[in-house]
Amino acid sequence: MCHLPPEEKEEEAVTRRRAWGDVLSTINICIGGVALMYILDRSAASLAASSFLVFLIMALDGLDGPLARRTRRTRIGPFLDSLSDGLGFVLVPSLLLYSTYYTQGSSSFQDPKNALVVAAVGLYIATGSYRLANFALTEGKGRCFRGAPVSLIAILILSLIGLMAPWWLVLASLFLSIPLILSPIPYPKLKGWMLTGGGLALILGVLAFSLLLLDKPLLARHMLLSLLVLGTVYALSPIWWRCGRNENGKSGRNEDGKSRRRKRQQ
Repeated sequence: MCHLPPEEKEEEAVTRRRAWGDVLSTINICIGGVALMYILDRSAASLAASSFLVFLIMALDGLDGPLARRTRRTRIGPFLDSLSDGLGFVLVPSLLLYSTYYTQGSSSFQDPKNALVVAAVGLYIATGSYRLANFALTEGKGRCFRGAPVSLIAILILSLIGLMAPWWLVLASLFLSIPLILSPIPYPKLKGWMLTGGGLALILGVLAFSLLLLDKPLLARHMLLSLLVLGTVYALSPIWWRCGRNENGKSGRNEDGKSRRRKRQQ
């Protein structure tokens, strides 16, 4: 039996610890694949199950980050995380919207509503994928996100679909959200009381779609309305939460003061 030197044993143990964040991302990818299979069924219960799995992905994704930071994620980790986010927060919600509001048997070239559904889904997939790729490149540095997080847009879409909102309201919300995804508007990261609000949103989403699966739509509707309110409040948070000013204000004032002192010395 081959025995490794102590140094190699320690390195192997560190590698195993590092892999846990990647394992969680891989599990999320598997859950996203199952959610896609549920969408193919197109029944109300299957669509509710798919939405439930999206919120499960969000919950696991919230654990993935702290776990990866604690165990030093491998180089492939950010790519796995971006892939799982793209599947769970972009592709699955997009196809849920398509399955719910696209009228079968009518071409998008002849039906204006179907054309708008196809356009909205295509734009969201493109902009959401770009947003996630950019986030993976910058590794989410700073105290705020630049542009609306795709998980927020997914929450809004799923809430409206679960409430059986009219198609024009869902599409209008998505078309208004797309510029926010690409914008440089700073959104606060979930810390402190905002982290509590994010956890509450996940609990509401999981419970609401669980109740829909149990055929209790009235209670689920109240939870989905609360979830929609929470998502809307966060979507409007840049109005009253000045992330950019909080992040750059002090450093900007310090740089201005230094430059003025240099000019005086000269």
